[in-house]
Amino acid sequence: MTPGHLEWKTPKENSADRKVHGTQSSKPLKIRKKTVAVPVDPPEALLRSMAIRYDHGLAIPGYYDKPIFGAENVGHGRRMESTMEIMRQLYEEVVGTGFYRPAKRLAETRKENGNG
Repeated sequence: MTPGHLEWKTPKENSADRKVHGTQSSKPLKIRKKTVAVPVDPPEALLRSMAIRYDHGLAIPGYYDKPIFGAENVGHGRRMESTMEIMRQLYEEVVGTGFYRPAKRLAETRKENGNG
């Protein structure tokens, strides 16, 4: 692609060009669903990785032990522990074992409506 071939156009104009040039797909885009096995109990390494993505300072041992971060109240170890617990809760929500359980809620709704 060379810059000389590029033009600014509205989405409507782009759509019209695709029809003219025969580059518009006639078939709708198919999205393939993939099944992925996810363990119910998360590996500790995964939770640690999630915690560090959430708070990059946790990747540096002792980072939160400095007085500027209130080390006398929390410290690095406690902050890591707390963040790991949050990541565990998030993981439980994703795999369906946490506070919000779609199947449990569906059964409760059916019971409330007299359908179950």
